[in-house]
Amino acid sequence: MQKILLCLLAALVINACQHTKTEKITQVRFDNDTLNLGIVKKNDFARLEFYFKNTGTEDLHIVNVGAECGCTKPEFEEKGVKPGDSSAIFATYSSKKDSGHVLRSLVMEANTAPKLKVLYFTAEVQ
Repeated sequence: MQKILLCLLAALVINACQHTKTEKITQVRFDNDTLNLGIVKKNDFARLEFYFKNTGTEDLHIVNVGAECGCTKPEFEEKGVKPGDSSAIFATYSSKKDSGHVLRSLVMEANTAPKLKVLYFTAEVQ
């Protein structure tokens, strides 16, 4: 699983290392970049909500949100988030193939510096 995450991150880093010359960079602050879902029953679903605020001076544009495995389906709005405004990245986690302690991640790509932000969640699947 770590190899999959490393491959995903490597691909995103290669792609993300290049901001276009005309791209305006902004800043984002997450309320919490690690969520603890607590106990999740086997074969159940859990909803993830990562809230953030655009703390920069330019519109925030989320280009992509990737998940390290097929067990997590991210959702995000492609419209820009104005400076000072808040929004969220949502995801649905399926515990079907997991058991015990789980640590998973999502990677957000946006017009920020750094361009990638890793968001984590943990769960205890029973």
